[in-house]
Amino acid sequence: MLRASILKVQEIDPHQYEVRSSSTINVVNLSQNKCTCRMFDLEKLPCIHALASVEMAKVSRITKCHPYYRKDYLCNRYDKSVMSQESCTLPDIVLQKICHSPDVRPQPGRPTTTRVKSALEVALDRKGPRKLHACSQYGKGGQNRTTCKN
Repeated sequence: MLRASILKVQEIDPHQYEVRSSSTINVVNLSQNKCTCRMFDLEKLPCIHALASVEMAKVSRITKCHPYYRKDYLCNRYDKSVMSQESCTLPDIVLQKICHSPDVRPQPGRPTTTRVKSALEVALDRKGPRKLHACSQYGKGGQNRTTCKN
């Protein structure tokens, strides 16, 4: 939410908003749940641009998520059993087969310890401009001790 507050949002009409970051311009349509970055369309969760425009429109963020991310949707899907054992008859050949777990070999190399960040996270985590070198003797910027002219 902190990252969404940094973005500049401008209302185009009551349903569309233009969201500007330092390098990109995205258009968010809240009535159709679409964004030009396409993250909102693919994942069915509000992207950072959608979150910024939802704050501007004073709409609940939860209403913009797809219903299958909600608890009641999940409970409704699994409230009935999928298939009971009594209704399904299996042939004797299948019942006599023994199913072993697959042979899993560890992948070569050192295992990864961190998760892979999305493109948006990588772009927002980039560091700012580098600090200018300063002379350790006089503190002047843009030079070091060997190139200092004082």
